[in-house]
Amino acid sequence: MQAFAASVHTGANVIDISAGAKPYKELWGHTNYYTHEFSNNSEIVDKFRSETKTSKKSHDFGGDITHTSAPSRAFDVVILTEVLEHVPEPLEAIREMTRLAKPGGSILVTSPFTSGTHQAPYHFYGGFGPNWYRYAAQKNDLEVASITSQGDYFKLMAQEVRRSLSCGGVLPGVHRTSTKALSDVVGTYMLKLSTLKGDAGVDKARCADQFTIGWMVHFVKKRLG
Repeated sequence: MQAFAASVHTGANVIDISAGAKPYKELWGHTNYYTHEFSNNSEIVDKFRSETKTSKKSHDFGGDITHTSAPSRAFDVVILTEVLEHVPEPLEAIREMTRLAKPGGSILVTSPFTSGTHQAPYHFYGGFGPNWYRYAAQKNDLEVASITSQGDYFKLMAQEVRRSLSCGGVLPGVHRTSTKALSDVVGTYMLKLSTLKGDAGVDKARCADQFTIGWMVHFVKKRLG
């Protein structure tokens, strides 16, 4: 996200959809940065993203993500981060992002590939893969500029091992300090596997491409004519 934001020209119109606590606001200081939020989601906070009920207020636009109050064809960049799994009709959300983008504008989407339930009751999907994004592009007359993995199988396992060991009572009789130490050791080992190179890297690749934490997808809205 940081690299993408840096590539966007000064003064561009940018809208962050379902921005929550606006975690990327500082990256877009050189642009005209606007935010949107779904009002019904104000009581559902994501502690992982440092959200609070207060931080999720004060946005430029509101409304359901499939029918926002933002103007059509007004934005050079539309951002939708870690939201699609919370939308009952994700294709309709992409349709709305397309409406907001200028012809030739960018739509940047991130979402998990595999995730557990969070922000309930607004959680409907475990994740989306590259073929779904290509399908969404086809349905909305978008071009796919890039689809980038957000970490391989081993980074996913590092995340999930740490998450599982943070749950109380997973290891009965083991002190919380020891559980944290085990989490750090196993998580670090998995991250080392993620950076493995050389001959062993060939074996690693057999499963590394099958799972990921998620994908970052860059759509481009086709120009008229």
